[in-house]
Amino acid sequence: MVPKFLNRRFALVTGLAVLGAITFAPKASAQTADVPFNGSVTSTCTFGTPAAGTVTATGDTFTSTASGTVTLTCNSAASTLAIAAPTQVSGPALTATAVTSEVTGTAFNGGTAITNVSPATAAGAILTNDPLVVDMTWKHSANIPGGTYKFNVQLTATPQ
Repeated sequence: MVPKFLNRRFALVTGLAVLGAITFAPKASAQTADVPFNGSVTSTCTFGTPAAGTVTATGDTFTSTASGTVTLTCNSAASTLAIAAPTQVSGPALTATAVTSEVTGTAFNGGTAITNVSPATAAGAILTNDPLVVDMTWKHSANIPGGTYKFNVQLTATPQ
């Protein structure tokens, strides 16, 4: 038979061991981790296929009678649009005394026309197929001779 004092010691040691195991046992807890993703998108502007306009000569001046059109898509609201003066590509040589070109878009520059005479680099909204309407005039130093003529008006869209 085991003496009583050993039973008490055994009970005390066992109790302390159980209490220590409960008190100092590691607790399960949730762990979190943030997994980062990085990327960049290059700002771009893209023109659609232009549709030619038509000019008619009256006296010494060519004037748009049907506007040229082209769509513009930009993925940056800070993009700019500029328009150059018309240039003669073919036909009997003309001496320009005054030339103007104008472009108007639905969203770009709030629908306000941009001209080569008073150019603007206007910031617009992010554009998706914004229809741009282009017109021109070309004043010659004399009456315009008969012939077949072609002019270009250059648009430049610059993403920021």
